[in-house]
Amino acid sequence: MELELQEAHQQARAAALEDELTGLHNRRAFYEFGGQLLRHAKRHASPLAMVMMDLDYFKQVNDTYGHDAGDEVLRQIARLLQNRVRESDIVARLGGEEFALLLPDTTIGEAIELTERMLEMLNELVIHHKGRSIHASASFGITRLIVGDQTLEDLMHRADRALYQSKDQGRGRVSTCSD
Repeated sequence: MELELQEAHQQARAAALEDELTGLHNRRAFYEFGGQLLRHAKRHASPLAMVMMDLDYFKQVNDTYGHDAGDEVLRQIARLLQNRVRESDIVARLGGEEFALLLPDTTIGEAIELTERMLEMLNELVIHHKGRSIHASASFGITRLIVGDQTLEDLMHRADRALYQSKDQGRGRVSTCSD
């Protein structure tokens, strides 16, 4: 009985940290595991990069094809992201159509290279749903750990600024912010 209770507790904890739709980490897991990576990077003076990603015009996908098609787009994009990162990286769906990646031992240059490859793959991705072909687009913002960063929010603030720079410059692009 105690073993079953312990297993049920572990399953509940895992469910609390997973985005039900995509199977990625959720916002809660991102902060929990990301905080650990941040402390490790600061303690060992190792590079850490963050990527924020937001799907462009996602409301139009839902309005045009329906919410079930939007869900399929989110699942396939989550799969694309998950398949392109290392086991040590954290990939999360923060909510809606917003995703975040935390890349330990990764320089800003390496993060840019990875993100540009992801953008290319996303641009080539065709999601087939109920006989229709759906193309997705995304904007990305990248930053790195700098002296003075204390929390994940410090990195997220800069990555968000870069993300909105991508959106302001026409969407479907990668921008960086390191200060």
